[in-house]
Amino acid sequence: MNKDSDSHGADGLANYWKKGTRNLQSRAARDKWNSIFKHSLGIVQTRYANNKPGYQFNDYYGHPESGVHLFSSPNRCSDFKNLDMALAFRARPNAVRGYCYNNGQPNRASNCICADQTTSHPTYGNRCKGSAGNWRRYNGPKSANKLCSSMSQKCYTSDSSHGNFGDSYSCDVPGQRHVGGHMWYTYSGYRGMPCTNYGGYGCYGSRWIR
Repeated sequence: MNKDSDSHGADGLANYWKKGTRNLQSRAARDKWNSIFKHSLGIVQTRYANNKPGYQFNDYYGHPESGVHLFSSPNRCSDFKNLDMALAFRARPNAVRGYCYNNGQPNRASNCICADQTTSHPTYGNRCKGSAGNWRRYNGPKSANKLCSSMSQKCYTSDSSHGNFGDSYSCDVPGQRHVGGHMWYTYSGYRGMPCTNYGGYGCYGSRWIR
């Protein structure tokens, strides 16, 4: 697919899903993705396990509770012009760990996101809780109070067997799968989003910007 254009045309996405092809990839153009995020609340939701209710992560950028978006003027930083949220959320060659915020370049941090990291371990994330410019991840809605303490291996190029998602720690939801491991688009040759069980793959999922 052309990474910089709509995969199915202006009206194609709606018809695409109606045809029952929801297990196939589809994405919007970079400029459209970035524009939607810029005018959003700054929340990106990732659903997995065949979009089963409750099986979702919510990434908060900025401080949405107080109306401060990651792109709001109080958050301006020297890397601001290099923030590319579309590339950050795409698994690409040499950026297989994903979440590369500095123009999508692997192994480079962005000083606009204080929870940023560019190496594998130790894990980081949520290290400046509640402050503007932060990147916080919750398992489920924020009201459930399942703040993930850290996230594994952001923007790292150690191998190509994992897609852009990442393990998240200390935020399991009772009755659901353990999320501290195998939370990848692909794992050891298995393709697709994680399912409800720890080692299950082949499920579809979706991303939503709020």
